[in-house]
Amino acid sequence: MNIWTIIYRIGLLAIAGLLLFGAVLLFAPKVRELDALQRKLESVREEVAAENTRVNELKTRLQRFESDPEFVVRMGHEQGLVRPNEVLFRIPAEEGGRQP
Repeated sequence: MNIWTIIYRIGLLAIAGLLLFGAVLLFAPKVRELDALQRKLESVREEVAAENTRVNELKTRLQRFESDPEFVVRMGHEQGLVRPNEVLFRIPAEEGGRQP
């Protein structure tokens, strides 16, 4: 083998190595950014799941308001509302947080 062929091959390997090193340096921040975005996406998906659960609970409660008159009366009483000629007794909580 000629010395110039060896130098030429070493030069090509050096250029290829530098290009590879440059590509790694170029894409390393993007990989970190992608990882951060994936973590954020997972967090947002968890929030969406929690909100969907809350929406389903509210839909169930709305259906009960529409179909169960006793539920409506109970919710009204919990808010301190009474029907005409009705008396609502409130029993205060005991010391220590227990209710009878």
